[in-house]
Amino acid sequence: MTRLTPFLSAIALLAAVPAHAQDAYPSRPVRLIVNFPAGGPLDTVARLVAERAGRDLRQPVVVENRAGAGGNVGAEAAARAAPDRYTLLMSTDTLVTVNPFAYRKMAFDPVRDLQPIGLAGTFNQVLVTHPDLKAGNLNQFLALARSKDLSYASAGIASPGHIAFEMLKVRTRIPATHVPYKGNAPALSDVLAGQVPAGFLATPTAVQYIRSGKLVPLGFPATSAIRCCRTCPPWPKPASRALTPSLLS
Repeated sequence: MTRLTPFLSAIALLAAVPAHAQDAYPSRPVRLIVNFPAGGPLDTVARLVAERAGRDLRQPVVVENRAGAGGNVGAEAAARAAPDRYTLLMSTDTLVTVNPFAYRKMAFDPVRDLQPIGLAGTFNQVLVTHPDLKAGNLNQFLALARSKDLSYASAGIASPGHIAFEMLKVRTRIPATHVPYKGNAPALSDVLAGQVPAGFLATPTAVQYIRSGKLVPLGFPATSAIRCCRTCPPWPKPASRALTPSLLS
């Protein structure tokens, strides 16, 4: 779910901050770095923000995808940019809540070197499988995982899907091999092709393929129904509780 109106208002306030230079802000295009690949939910929201913010600021807002290292590559580029309000970052909150613990050496401090502007939205993760796996619900999937080696895809190491599935493994004591990708879009492609039998992906990435029957939803670890995916069942206990990451900028 996006919250673009208050978020765009926060971006518009950048123009009200006094500038050291005589030129009014913005006097040139603004760069919006997305620290995950094109085609994923973060990229989709960023492009909506860029279009509307560009109209409000009367300057182009150019989306630049800088993926890698769980979002650290793009975030570092934003942290190293001049503090002149011409470089913004669209990221998930895992940059602050997870990455400092998942990556031993980060070349920047996300709390010290980046200034939050606002919350653009939230999204759920959904566990999906290729239809050929023949797992119609979570319990059937768990039974299959206990009987043979299974692998699952996620948007990358320390991504919300990775963490959620590892929590599921701990609580249900199933074995499974993690296959990390550089974002939701490439992970989705391999699950759709049957290269990886399952994936823990952002719901906006997977929902159209769930509706068309190309993916089987096994459920989502959320406390409320997903509006855009009425066919997705909530997880039964003792499955993991929700991981609902936020889109930050």
